[in-house]
Amino acid sequence: VAVIYFSRRGRLVTLANVIAEGARSVEGADVVAYRIRDPVNGDVPDQYDEGVLDAPVVTPQIIQEADCIIIGAPGRQGGLCAEARFLLDSLANFQTSGCLLKIPVGVPPSAVMEDAILASPFGTCMAGKARNDRSGGSRLRSLSESEVKLAYSQGEWAAQVAKQLHDTGDE
Repeated sequence: VAVIYFSRRGRLVTLANVIAEGARSVEGADVVAYRIRDPVNGDVPDQYDEGVLDAPVVTPQIIQEADCIIIGAPGRQGGLCAEARFLLDSLANFQTSGCLLKIPVGVPPSAVMEDAILASPFGTCMAGKARNDRSGGSRLRSLSESEVKLAYSQGEWAAQVAKQLHDTGDE
């Protein structure tokens, strides 16, 4: 399971980590949280809060090899941010070959993707209050109890669906 996000301020980092934790609760699930690199500016540290650049960068090959992907990004003007759209556009060659048809996908509700079978809390359950303590230089967001439950459940459910779809019975 690849949990993929774009965030400059850390709001989706917290959520992505909770979703990944839920996916890891499924026996045999291999789960990694990845970040989307800004295709124009790259990784300029002063443009990101502390800790946001710690996750590995996702590539089209990682997505192709994943059994399941969950993507989260901020919404901008009614759609996904440009950085996430750029990543999805980079998958065009995979789409025409049909190799992405095997992957359950979780997406933000503001994104329009055909055949998306998992609903995502990314962008919909961010009512948690930002921490007031800025001493660490990070604005990683505290999540409410209901947001944590929803995010954890999505990760768990996505991993279970992927396991059922890809279980070869060789275990």
